[in-house]
Amino acid sequence: MKKIMTLLAMTAAILAVSCNKDPKKDKTPDEEEPEYEAPIVVDGDTADWAKLDQKKVQSCSLKAADTWAYPEIKSAKVYADELYVYVYVEFNKAVLEPTGDSHFALYINGDNNTATGGYSGQWDQGETPCIDVLVMGTYFTADDGYIQNLGCEVYNWTGENNADGWSWGDVEITGFAEGACNSKGMEFALARDFYPAGTWADEFTIGFQLQTNGWDATGALPNGEPSDDNPSGKAPLLKVVVNK
Repeated sequence: MKKIMTLLAMTAAILAVSCNKDPKKDKTPDEEEPEYEAPIVVDGDTADWAKLDQKKVQSCSLKAADTWAYPEIKSAKVYADELYVYVYVEFNKAVLEPTGDSHFALYINGDNNTATGGYSGQWDQGETPCIDVLVMGTYFTADDGYIQNLGCEVYNWTGENNADGWSWGDVEITGFAEGACNSKGMEFALARDFYPAGTWADEFTIGFQLQTNGWDATGALPNGEPSDDNPSGKAPLLKVVVNK
């Protein structure tokens, strides 16, 4: 009987200690929730891009510059992680001529669904144009030159699915997009959790555009080499895979 009572007492003591333990105190540093460290600072400087694992950066560059009708973008690259999509658009200074109000546009098929969205633009999207979200703003004005802190306006596709044309509705949203600009190019950070057209998929597509002279497209990527079947050199939107 005494032995049984001793075992019961020991068990009660263990339970009491367990119940009073603070689980946070027992966590090792490796078990603490890590704080997010942004791999890219949105300031227009590309030095932090060079530090990334380049295998995890998706990019495109200008092809056939002499024949492509929209040559004002030299290259573009995207790095996406679980929280943000980072974008850098490099100007083609050899031909860039920003006049008056010159604009940028990012066209995103974030849900990776070819059955939704629209707008063909300068890309080969077959019979199913599928862009859901447009991020647009002004990067140069006659009075201010290149605008350091870009204002990013956000729009959702409001037309029929897989239709062309210009059917966009304003989205009132805070914290989704920020951008920076200098004479070399533009840099953006887009928050995946705030994507205004549903869930931002782990694989998605995106296109890049510059506009001037009354919203005419003057720069667009991706593009491709012209061929007999594709004399204008249109290419699909850039495919991006999220790094986890």
